[in-house]
Amino acid sequence: STWALLLAILIAATHISQAKVAMVVELFRHGARNPKNGPDAEKVEKVSKKEKGSKESKSKNVETGDSSDDLGELTKIGMRQQYLLGKYMRNRYIIQEKLLSEKYNNEELLVLATDVNRTIMSAQSHLLGLYPLGTGPEISEGGLIVPPFKISEQVKRSVANIKTALPDGYQPIPIICMDREVDRLLSPYKACPKFDEFSKKSYESYPKLADVEKQLKPFLEDLREKNPTAKLKNLKDMRKFASDTMCREMDGETFELTPELRRAMRFSFDFVGILKYAGSDELRRMLGTPMMNELIRLFDSKKAQPDSKLKMVIWSAHDTTIISLLGPLGVFDVECTIKNFKEGKVDEANCPMLPDFAANVVLELHVEGNKEYFVKLIYNGNALDICKAGRADKMCPYETFTKMLKDLTVNFEQVCGLDSHPSLRTNIKEVQIKKD
Repeated sequence: STWALLLAILIAATHISQAKVAMVVELFRHGARNPKNGPDAEKVEKVSKKEKGSKESKSKNVETGDSSDDLGELTKIGMRQQYLLGKYMRNRYIIQEKLLSEKYNNEELLVLATDVNRTIMSAQSHLLGLYPLGTGPEISEGGLIVPPFKISEQVKRSVANIKTALPDGYQPIPIICMDREVDRLLSPYKACPKFDEFSKKSYESYPKLADVEKQLKPFLEDLREKNPTAKLKNLKDMRKFASDTMCREMDGETFELTPELRRAMRFSFDFVGILKYAGSDELRRMLGTPMMNELIRLFDSKKAQPDSKLKMVIWSAHDTTIISLLGPLGVFDVECTIKNFKEGKVDEANCPMLPDFAANVVLELHVEGNKEYFVKLIYNGNALDICKAGRADKMCPYETFTKMLKDLTVNFEQVCGLDSHPSLRTNIKEVQIKKD
C-alpha cells in the first residue's frame, strides 16, 4: 500500500541520517602522465601539433610531444586533476562530515604511495587540495628558528614577515613508499613472481579471444598502415598504443581518428587490461588479497577501538591497483565490455570501463547508533551495491562485507611462492602501530 511504501522510505531515510562516517580508505590512480614509450615508438597522424617555438615543445620531440626524460612522468594536467580531487575530499570529509581536523593532524591521516614519481607527485598534489595553503602551522620569531650556521641578513629579511612555518602556510605531509618489488599491498602484480604466469594463462585461455582478435583486425591494420614505425603486432600492442594516445590527448594534442577507430582503441585498452589483471578467478583472488586483508584489518581495528585517532588512509597508486581491488568484486566484466563495444554504447553505471587518470575508490566505514557498522564503496562518485543488501543507500552490513572479502582471499605467499619475512610484509601494520 501507499502508507507501507511511505513508512519504508521514512525508515530508510532515518537509517541514512543516523549513520556517520567513522573511517575512510581512499585508493586513486595517479593523474594524467606522459606516455611511457620513447620517441619514434609510435606516431599517430595528427590534425594539429604544438608550435615548435612554444615553451611547451622546447625540450620535446616534435612528433611525439615528449622528451625521453619525461616518459611516464606526471603532467601539469595530472597535478591539477589530483589537486581538484583533494579539494573534493576536503569538502566531503573535513567540511561536511568533519571526520578530519581542519588542520593536519598526523595521528588522523596515513598516506601511502607506490615508489614511482607520478604516484608520489599525485599524492602531493592531492594533499595540497586536502590541506591547502594557509592551513600550515604559524610561527613566532625566535633565535632557535634558524639552522646552526650563519644566515645572511638578506635571507633573514626575506622571511621576516612570514608568520607561518613555511611560506603561504604550506603544510607538508609525509608520504610512505616501499620498493615495488616487495610492495604486496599496492603493487601485488610486481611483488608476486608468478603474476606473469597467471596473467598469460588468463589472457590466452579466454575462449572468445580469437573472435575479438578477428573483430579488431581491421582496426589494427589501419593503425599499422598509418604508423609503419610503431610496434603493432597484436592486441597487447594496440592497448599500449591506445594508452599513449590517450596520454597525448590529455596534454592537448589532437589526432586523426575516426569515431570507430577511437572506440576500438579504447576497447582494446579495456579488454586486454581486464584479461591481464582480472580475467581468471585465481588471478583476481591473488591480486586482491593484500588490499582486502588490509581493509579488514583497518576496519576491524577501528571497530574494536572507535576512539582511535587514525581516520583516513590514502593509497596513491595505479589503474592496475584499482583493477586488483575491484576485480574480485565483479566491477570490471569482460563479457559486458564486449557486448557494449558491439552495440556501440557506454554504460558506466552497470559496466564500468577501466580506471582513467585520477579515478578514485573510496571505502567508508559507517556506524549507526554506536553499534551497527556498514561499509559503502564509492567509485568515481557513484556508490556501488557490492553486497546487494537491498538498502537505498547501498551500504553493506559489516559482517556481510568482511565475509565476502574473506571468501575471496587466498594465501598470497603460498600462491606466489614467497616467504613471510617481515621485510616483505603484506601490509603496513608496523607503520600504523605508531598511530594506535
